[in-house]
Amino acid sequence: MQNPLLEVRSVSAGYGSKLILRDITFTVNRGDFLSIIAPNGTGKSTLLRCIGGVLPVQKGSINICGQDIRAFSRRALAKKIAVVSEEDATFDYSVYQTAFMGRFAHISRFGGETPEDHRIVQQVLNDVGMWEKRQVNMSQLSQGERQKVLIARALAQCPELLLLDEPTSHLDIRNQFLILKLIKELTAKNNIAVIGVLHDINLALRFSTHLALLKDGRMLAYGSPDVLTEEILGVMYGLNFVLRHYEGYVYVQPSYT
Repeated sequence: MQNPLLEVRSVSAGYGSKLILRDITFTVNRGDFLSIIAPNGTGKSTLLRCIGGVLPVQKGSINICGQDIRAFSRRALAKKIAVVSEEDATFDYSVYQTAFMGRFAHISRFGGETPEDHRIVQQVLNDVGMWEKRQVNMSQLSQGERQKVLIARALAQCPELLLLDEPTSHLDIRNQFLILKLIKELTAKNNIAVIGVLHDINLALRFSTHLALLKDGRMLAYGSPDVLTEEILGVMYGLNFVLRHYEGYVYVQPSYT
């Protein structure tokens, strides 16, 4: 049995004296795609910030590869964990320059960049279909194209865990599907685990191996997508829901009766 890539143990966290997360526990293995589903303001992004080492936990621990994340420097942690956020700023850089930022944690302070760094950047831009636009300024890209470049930047870090903070929130339904499909394929290819905050429950059901369902900062359920029930959705959102099955997939819709 493999050791978990990530272990979140009895974590409580928040801002100042205000606790947002309470006693959160789960594990993630290599190759897992975990979607965090919860109403707004209940701790989804806070949990990602804790896992990414940005927000210290107030109780409990978070281990990656068997080590507490507090033992890592920012540079060392960036070799383990990469983040794609809805708020990522791209500034006035080309596609290539933006993707190359993912190599910064690997570049020696004294040795500088290497041919291997450039090979990896070319590979990830090829993987996301953006190599032909490598000289184009980020401001000239569509929203979907920019998101592909941000994914390439994260993959250029060669991480073991990819964190997605609402990666499809500004995309149309076609690009939402295509971006998550691309992430699923590339992370499977590289044996990377994914933890994503997603608002679209149906997309989460389509692409996830595991779900974490939160309410008021606590874990309601964790496990395979089968843990999602009409009853749990009702508790989470205060609405009635219906689960429907079509061509091997489960879909959720609110009940209007």
